[in-house]
Amino acid sequence: MKVLIYYKRTDIQPIGGPSGYLFNLLTGWEKMNSEIELSLLKGNIMLEPLKKRCKSYENPIVIFFLNKYRRFKFIKSVFKSVYSKEKTEINLDDYDIIHFHSTQQLYLLRDELEYYKGKILLTSHSPQPLFEEYKDAATKLELKLLKRVFMKLVNMDRYAFRRADYIVFPTIYSDEPYLNSWEEYTSIKNTKKESIKYFLTGTIKAQPKKTRTDICKLYNIPQNAFIITYVGRHNEVKGYDCLVEVCMRFIENQPNTYVLVAGSKGNIKAPTHERWIEVGWTNDPHSIINAGDLFLLPNRETYFDLVLLEVLSLGKVAIASNTGGNKFFSDCKGVLLFDDNEQLYNLLKRIYSLDAHSKCKLEKCNMKLFEEKFTIDIFAKNYQKLLEEIV
Repeated sequence: MKVLIYYKRTDIQPIGGPSGYLFNLLTGWEKMNSEIELSLLKGNIMLEPLKKRCKSYENPIVIFFLNKYRRFKFIKSVFKSVYSKEKTEINLDDYDIIHFHSTQQLYLLRDELEYYKGKILLTSHSPQPLFEEYKDAATKLELKLLKRVFMKLVNMDRYAFRRADYIVFPTIYSDEPYLNSWEEYTSIKNTKKESIKYFLTGTIKAQPKKTRTDICKLYNIPQNAFIITYVGRHNEVKGYDCLVEVCMRFIENQPNTYVLVAGSKGNIKAPTHERWIEVGWTNDPHSIINAGDLFLLPNRETYFDLVLLEVLSLGKVAIASNTGGNKFFSDCKGVLLFDDNEQLYNLLKRIYSLDAHSKCKLEKCNMKLFEEKFTIDIFAKNYQKLLEEIV
């Protein structure tokens, strides 16, 4: 069996989204002796070195032009998603299965796929329909000037979900954001019930580069402090506003509590407080998570967040919003789910008051769950089972 993963091998990196997903999958796959031949765009599996990330700039002139460039790239991508088509030099008929990892990629290749006889898989990865994600990322001016263009974006997701022979989600809860925000998806799902498959994501066990002692010393945090950690973008979809509202109230009432945040700045301003520490973007988020007493994942909509699996691998207690893929962990003792800000506040108090023995039990539950369900070896074996099942 020959399978084409429609993704550039040079874009596969240990980060979030489909790049990190595929990095973990292919790392596990290389350890197997499978008869299935996996290929990527521009050749067979070759995990290339992580690209260097551009450093942050503080110069306002540089920031101004970088922002202009980012808006240009964004608008270009919007137009591409609506009006463009792609051709490939690859003979698609050489492959029994083509696995796409975004609705945009599948839509751009629509003419090439018209006569393709093999099976098409789609894993969307987006925490909401991609056309909605584009709209949310647009400015008010962009939405006004390009109203007709943004209205046509839905065609991308509509075509991709209908054209795919199989739609692949990590859990039965992962398409909840699509059901909530896109009415048409309900009818698509009803007509393709037998074509929706589920298999759990896996990840490489997180390896922090620094100890808790190192992190506390670096950020001037007392060793005996209670540390709440968060890693992610600073926007409403990720629940950063919820994090700010609840945790600010909590640290005001608990003097020995610190909030340690990593991730790129977004449209929500960070609070100014001596015990609220913003690390910014970091290439070592695992050290931040590992230094904490609990990890907070307050996202409003979620597909199946890779960072939560990394938290489990580190044996850290987590509190997560009761939404989307997070619901998979409802029976996990070390992952506590909340529905509103008041519940979150009470869960923070509960974890804060735990004795060392009780907290250790929860941490061990999380590590055990990771080893049983989410390692890259299990990830790769489950992918092989999926491929064998559909051919």
